[in-house]
Amino acid sequence: MVVKAGRLRHRVTLQRGTVTANSHGDQVRSYVDLRTVWADVEALGGREFLAAEHVQAEVTSRITLRAQPDITLTPADRIVWGSRIFDIRHVIDLQGRSRDWQVMASEFFA
Repeated sequence: MVVKAGRLRHRVTLQRGTVTANSHGDQVRSYVDLRTVWADVEALGGREFLAAEHVQAEVTSRITLRAQPDITLTPADRIVWGSRIFDIRHVIDLQGRSRDWQVMASEFFA
C-alpha cells in the first residue's frame, strides 16, 4: 500500500518521552519535540472504562506518516495533533521498506 501525499493532511508533532528526577527525587516524564510532519489521523474505535472510581474513555487511532530515517518511534514517545495527545502503542513499517509508517495510538479522556 503506497500512501498518497494527498491523504497526509494533518500537521502533527512527534515527541520523545524522557524520564528525569526532580529536586525531591521523584521521577517526572517530560517530552521534547522531535519534528513536525504531515500525517493522516483516523479514529478506529473507542471504549469506556472505570478507573480510580471515574469513567474514562479511550479512542484508538491509526496515524499514517512518512517514515523518518533518523527517528525511531517507541511506545515511550507520543504524537501531538493540535490539543490532542496520542500515546504510541505500535509502529508498523508499511511494505517493510522504511518509506511509510502506520502508528497505532491511544488517546485518553477523563
